Amino acid sequence: MQTLGSKMRPMLYLCLLLVPCLLLLEEAHAARHGGISLRSQHMALLHWKATLASPPLQMSSWQENTSPCN
Repeated sequence: MQTLGSKMRPMLYLCLLLVPCLLLLEEAHAARHGGISLRSQHMALLHWKATLASPPLQMSSWQENTSPCN
């Protein structure tokens, strides 16, 4: 005679397999539709820097023509 726990085990395994797959699909969807691009983040930071009265010296390399991944 099977206990309730042993009857539910296959369902648990199925859930453990499906949840990561669904999370990956959600992340891929966000990246394609409305995810924030590196370019838009770069431009937002440059815009914010321009609003500072006296930007720190460390921000001198923050320029539109430089890669944000330096």
